[in-house]
Amino acid sequence: MRSSEIVFAVGCSVLAFGCAAAPDETEEIIDNLVHAGFPRNDIMVVDGKVYVGRDAEVSLTASREMIQTVGPGQEQYRTTNLISASLSKICINGSTFTGVFSQALDLAIQNYDEQPLTFAMARTPSSGCSFTINAVLAPGVVGGSSGFPSGGLPFGTINIGDGLAPFSVDTVEHVITHEIGHTIGFRHSDYFNRSISCGGAAVNEGDAGVGAILIPGTPSGAVVGGSIMNSCFRTVETGEFTGSDVTALRALYGVAPAPAIDAAVAFQANTGILWVVGPAGPGATGLGMAAGTSPSIARLAGGGFQAAFQANTGHLWVTGSAGTGDTGLGMAAGTSPSITALSGGGYQVAFQANTTHLWVTGSAGTGDTGLGMAANTSPSITALGGSYQVAFQANTTHLWVTGAAGTADTGLGMAANTSPSISQLVTGGYQVAFQANTAHLWVTGSAGTADTGLGMAANTSPSITGLATGGYQAAFQANTTHLWVTGSAGTADTGLGMRSGTSPSIRARAGGSYNLVFQANTGNLWTAGATGTGDLGLGMASGTSPATN
Repeated sequence: MRSSEIVFAVGCSVLAFGCAAAPDETEEIIDNLVHAGFPRNDIMVVDGKVYVGRDAEVSLTASREMIQTVGPGQEQYRTTNLISASLSKICINGSTFTGVFSQALDLAIQNYDEQPLTFAMARTPSSGCSFTINAVLAPGVVGGSSGFPSGGLPFGTINIGDGLAPFSVDTVEHVITHEIGHTIGFRHSDYFNRSISCGGAAVNEGDAGVGAILIPGTPSGAVVGGSIMNSCFRTVETGEFTGSDVTALRALYGVAPAPAIDAAVAFQANTGILWVVGPAGPGATGLGMAAGTSPSIARLAGGGFQAAFQANTGHLWVTGSAGTGDTGLGMAAGTSPSITALSGGGYQVAFQANTTHLWVTGSAGTGDTGLGMAANTSPSITALGGSYQVAFQANTTHLWVTGAAGTADTGLGMAANTSPSISQLVTGGYQVAFQANTAHLWVTGSAGTADTGLGMAANTSPSITGLATGGYQAAFQANTTHLWVTGSAGTADTGLGMRSGTSPSIRARAGGSYNLVFQANTGNLWTAGATGTGDLGLGMASGTSPATN
């Protein structure tokens, strides 16, 4: 059985998504559509609204855009009207949908949201919506209708017939997914011969190379069941995209492939689980982390990695090539450990214990340094010679260092709730980056002490690495919320927005280059630097920061 989608007549007072067009406006829409190549016998006017393809409403703005000149490279089929790349989240209000319609709407939204597109899709209520489409139940109709985008925005309404109630969830899902497709610019895949999916006489909705543009990588022909965008549907539809549908979606709205990462990255996922990605990374470790804390990771001298983190038990845990285990050592709430690989093998971890003292543990021994730390701060550790050096904010709010190169109060005041970062330099010694109590990024150590004059975001901490060719580079969240870098390799605003309250991690590479990882303002893990910039598509827990080795 095939069902034709029927354009239905309803009054403006019923649907409330725009009143009937004035006669002169209607005529202009029709004239524009004819000019764009749509046959007059495929243009319908119902209650003052103009439809093409029997289910796609066309506004005056959309019709005007259809007759604009198409630039080079503007090429399943689509309209000339597409939605803007600035839309990060499209929401659908299905508050009147119940039963099979509500289930099908959720599944249709999932069809789009599980694809790697430039926009997310969600059902209301949801935060961060760039645009909201209203889903309306149309009485007495078997099928649906919607419209084409205009002005860079989707069409604002999808109408789903309540006559679909006896159909399966999959079939209703198919119809809803189809109508959403129209709102973002998809034409019928069999627009040139509706009889392919509808049966009956051949009807051509119109070509003209403007209103129905073949999407690269998709077939120019059509077959029954070949696309969710076929003009008519069957009772046996699965509700899922076909391969050509996915190709079409990604051609128009797909995000670029995630850039390569050549080192292990550890982070707390939005599930509260520790993840490790990159070469030899297992992905989800299955190990729960304490809320609001971040892991640390080190590349071991003999190969592999080891990560340290505060578990959801409040204990310090380690996992990686050297084994997984609970150290049994309690950590201060809301703080994170730091781990470094030792040149002679093994690793060492520094952390704020639940006594508020700085502790160290690992291959070089376990002990309480007796040094008090400021609340809500975490230490940083680096290998130094055959041993290590630690930097931390003391309970005096001063930056302190301790380890193989000695213990000292630098006398430099730090911003509350921030932590320093320390790195060994290839020329010997170490350098520390920190947020001063002036909110500026400062550096101090073997390469000198200086106020960089660069403002940092409140409650964030910098990261520093010694470059392979000498010198150092620091990364930080500026007071503009952008990711910035500064040091021997230059100072620059990357233009990449960061999530409030989070900090980046930087790692040196051979040849003097570096890579960065950070939580973007979308909540996803991003990378930037020598191996490329982009979204890794992995959601992070709010208020946490990644680490790379």
